[in-house]
Parts: sequence; C-alpha cells; structure tokens
Amino acid sequence: MTVGIGALCETESDPRAIVAADRLVTTGLGTRIEYEHTNSKMERITQSDGVLAVAVGAGAVSLTDELLYKTRGKLDQTQDMTVRSVAEKAVDASTDLIRESIERQVLAPYGFDSHNEFNEKQKALDKGIVSSIQRDILDKRDKIFSQMNVLIAGVDSEGAHLYGIRQNDMARHDSIGYHTVGSGSDPAESSFIRNQYDDTCDKKDAVMSVVDAKIRAEEAQGVGRRMDIAIISQDGIQAVDNDKIAHLREIHEEITEEERTARKSVLREKDYNLED
Repeated sequence: MTVGIGALCETESDPRAIVAADRLVTTGLGTRIEYEHTNSKMERITQSDGVLAVAVGAGAVSLTDELLYKTRGKLDQTQDMTVRSVAEKAVDASTDLIRESIERQVLAPYGFDSHNEFNEKQKALDKGIVSSIQRDILDKRDKIFSQMNVLIAGVDSEGAHLYGIRQNDMARHDSIGYHTVGSGSDPAESSFIRNQYDDTCDKKDAVMSVVDAKIRAEEAQGVGRRMDIAIISQDGIQAVDNDKIAHLREIHEEITEEERTARKSVLREKDYNLED
C-alpha cells in the first residue's frame, strides 16, 4: 500500500523528471499493520553512462525489492543503456521473478524442478492433478501481479521518460507527462487532470503539481503523510530535504486557501437563483 508519483518537465535544454512517494509500509503477516518506515521507497536503479533512473514500487515490499535487485543485475550486462532499456530489463526481471516463485512455491512440492519439466511430464499425470497444478500456477501469477506495480522515471540523452511496470509488461507515459502507482493512485492522477498538467511547464510548477498529487493521495486508505521527492536531471538526482518539503506543504496550503477565497468571492459576486 503506497503511492508513487512521477511527472515530466520537458524542455530541450533541461529535461527533468520529478518523483514523489510516501513511506507507509503494510505488513502482510496476520493482522495487517501500517507504519511509516524510516527509509525512502524511491530507489536509484542506475546512475551511469548518462542515464539516471529512479523507481518506486507499490504493493508487497519484498516483491518490489526483489524485482529491482534482479533489474540491477540485468543492467550490469547492458550496453547502450537508456531509460527504456531500464524498463525493459525490469520486465525481464519480473518474468524471472514470477517463474522462480512458481517453481519454488507451486511446482517443487510436487517434485518438479522447473516449469519445463512439468510441461514434459504432465501427459503421464492424472488430469485432475494437472488441472489443480495449473490453477495454482495461475493463482500464484495473479497474486504476484496484484502485489507488484513499479514506476520508473529517468533522464537520458533523449530526454525525460516515465514507465509503468505491471503484469509482466511495461507502458510508456511520456506523452501524457505523468504517471501514478499504488493505493493513492486515483486521487493523485485526478489532481493532474484537474490542474490540466502540461509537461512543458517550468520546474517550480512541476514540483508543486507533484506535491499537490501526493497530498491529494493522502485522502486514500494506505497512503502515509511523509513525503520523499527527487528531481532527476542530466546533472544528477537531487533529493529534496525535509525542510524544503515542509515549505512546499506550506505553499500548497496557501494556494488551497487562495482557491477557497476566490470561490467564495465569485459566488458572492454572481447573482443567480436556482428556483426560477
């Protein structure tokens, strides 16, 4: 349970990606317990060869941690890296993670070392057993899908980019300019829609739009109040410190209050009667 938010601030000379996340962690053992973790959920995937990328995982922490670990391993062997290739390697890592989980947790108890061995030997098995194993495979796959959703944001020689990794596939979000993941995704995305977000805006507007999306996401269950923000540019990955985040919250409250005041003023000035 979490929220991850990414937005692009695209200019020819200085493309940037702004990323924000909460810190709320939900345990999955017995009674579910939610608490604010001390560590950020944003992880640097790569910072080399002119490619800088950050990921935020939503869902089961153990699964997203393993996914990003496997992704880094695949990137160590990658040449001509781009943000897109980072996303592609994350999909490959997702495929490996799902296959390995199914082999360990579903097939191994039946004595099969791999999916290939199960496929080769299933003709000699009782059809009922085969059907049961296949259902368990699908259930395990779907459970992992539901618990693993990742946002990848970064900058390379071609500009700033946003990708979503979900259900063993990836989606590019460069054209719309923003993307959200996690339980607070709907109110966060609605904030961008309401504000008519445009990725040609300046950095200040982009950062405040991400802050607004994060604060709106806090209305959803399972989203923590603590906030981490990173600004990715060709110069590096800048983590915004807590004092500046607190100041951004104050600015957001001032904007919100101004909007309330403007609404009341317009309603007072406009003369209308709904009963006519």
